[in-house]
Amino acid sequence: MKYNNSPEYKLMNAYITSVKKGKISPLVGYDHYKKLHNEINNSLVGLTTTNGIEITGQSDHFIERVIGVIKDPDTGKKRLGVELQDIQDALTNGKAMKPKISRDKNGNILYDEDGKPKISQLFVTDKCAVSINPETGVLIQCNPK
Repeated sequence: MKYNNSPEYKLMNAYITSVKKGKISPLVGYDHYKKLHNEINNSLVGLTTTNGIEITGQSDHFIERVIGVIKDPDTGKKRLGVELQDIQDALTNGKAMKPKISRDKNGNILYDEDGKPKISQLFVTDKCAVSINPETGVLIQCNPK
């Protein structure tokens, strides 16, 4: 798989890493993870947000947040997933918040691989909040309300 189908290999590695970190349950299964990844690509990628940003892709963290987990390894609490229809509504009809520079838990600025500060923008409805990178259009994460 590694040499014959590198996108599939990358996706499987993302799944394995998410399970090992406890960000998703192994009970989700790779087949469901792959199906959901494809549903996100088919239903969200290509959309244009309320302020004109085209969604171009999804981060590995985004799909973890869509799925949710019974016990988040960072907080020890249950993290609910988010329905794709609610995410779509937030992106296309939600309130676009002002873009901001992303920071870690200690307040330090996060940088991308090119050394530029990571930027995010939040889109909010009464059901969920979705953050994207406004420069690249990549979906970063989502949270239910």
